Amino acid sequence: MIRFRNSGRLQALGMLIVLTTAISHGQTNEQAERKPAWTNRAGQVLQAELVSIDSGSVCFRQPQNRIVKVPLDVFSPDEQTRMHRVLGQARCPDGLREQLSFARRKMRRARLLEDRGVLSPAELEQELETTRALLTEFIRNRFPDTPQWERDTWLTSL
Repeated sequence: MIRFRNSGRLQALGMLIVLTTAISHGQTNEQAERKPAWTNRAGQVLQAELVSIDSGSVCFRQPQNRIVKVPLDVFSPDEQTRMHRVLGQARCPDGLREQLSFARRKMRRARLLEDRGVLSPAELEQELETTRALLTEFIRNRFPDTPQWERDTWLTSL
């Protein structure tokens, strides 16, 4: 058996390391308990941190930092909206998609006309402002109960 000088200090250091590890695992478990639960259409619950939503899939971080990618359509529309809100993203309603697409095309066309010299910079700015104003009015009338931050997010996608 090998004996170390000041073995009492080494034992204390070993106990400190074990205690610190136990506390850190306890914090990880507490953090896992605070993670939100996400319920799919089948009623199964996933307890994990929402990381991102992109191109029809959702990424979650499970305990031990394992990333899980799940198709977005396995969750109900209400749950999908909640996910977007948690991430600070506004989910675009079906009735607005066509209007946003039309506004984008109209603005792109105006920019092309300005590039070709058909519209002056002032006329381009007027066209863009008019399009934004009309879309803002449409959103305000069609979705009156939607929070302002969500409406603003839709408009920033232009």
